[in-house]
Amino acid sequence: MKERIIYYDIAKGIGIFLVVYAHICLNMDYQINDIIYTFHMPLFFVLSGMTFRFEKNFRKFVFNIFYSIMIPYFIWSVLSFVYWAGFEKRFRSEIAQLSVGKAFCGIFVGSYYWLPFNYVLWFLPVLFIVKILFWMLKNYLPNWGIAIAIFTFSVLGIWMMNTELVWGINRAFRYIVFFALGQLIKSIKFTKLKFKTAIWLGCFFCLLFLFLHGFTVGIFYYLLGGLGSIATIVLAADMEVHTQHVSQIVSKLGTITLAVLVMHGPLYRASIGVIAKVLQVDTGYLRSSIPFSLVLSVIMILLIVYPTRVIYKYAPICLGKKKPHSV
Repeated sequence: MKERIIYYDIAKGIGIFLVVYAHICLNMDYQINDIIYTFHMPLFFVLSGMTFRFEKNFRKFVFNIFYSIMIPYFIWSVLSFVYWAGFEKRFRSEIAQLSVGKAFCGIFVGSYYWLPFNYVLWFLPVLFIVKILFWMLKNYLPNWGIAIAIFTFSVLGIWMMNTELVWGINRAFRYIVFFALGQLIKSIKFTKLKFKTAIWLGCFFCLLFLFLHGFTVGIFYYLLGGLGSIATIVLAADMEVHTQHVSQIVSKLGTITLAVLVMHGPLYRASIGVIAKVLQVDTGYLRSSIPFSLVLSVIMILLIVYPTRVIYKYAPICLGKKKPHSV
């Protein structure tokens, strides 16, 4: 078995924390969420591209990624739908008009706006499509052909930015750009880079400069996503080298990103509802607080850790894993 690369896990840990925080916090005063959204999902596609291994047997390849990506998608879609339709739908005014029937169909459509019971599940079908597309490019095209195809997909991705297709195919067109970036930089030993701190700080400052000056659309969409992703990966490598205790915690979080992704949505919404009821305050007031959002993000992740261990032990298929063979 290939040894895990620690800074990959650290980067994933940073990324999934930003996902949870950005979903909980609704404070728009400092544009923190908007900045996070420029790169937190591109980051996961870059990392997926960095860890992608070409499998010549297409059937085996499809079976493996369907098992690891789409089986968890369908399991958590059904579980989330049952919880939403039976309980949560009555308390979420922003989606009260969406029919249960349409939401159920959303399980099979798989695109963002059809998944009110757990919006973040859109990521899984898109990742599945991206891997299939990239396999085809890698198998049938020379490097220059792949470059042309990726450029074409990047244009389609921007053109179809406001369109939603089955299984998020429109999103796959733009996220494959970041996946390809991951393939391009996977041979770099980021822990061996000199001036790592200067590199990730420089990337983040460039991202902030472009964002704050309104350079966010078209080619800048890809530039921001790439800058934020590379900055996070270099930061992760810097943490692995210089902050071992912190990096160990964050890297462990990086090993359970799928579990956090699929479970945190219903959990944080229920938690905020209970807290608001107990304190007799509006949920919007709680979610506008940055300290509250940071603390709740940590609590949500900690609450997911133990159930994840149980799932890995008794039902690993729910997270795309197989039971280890007994010796």
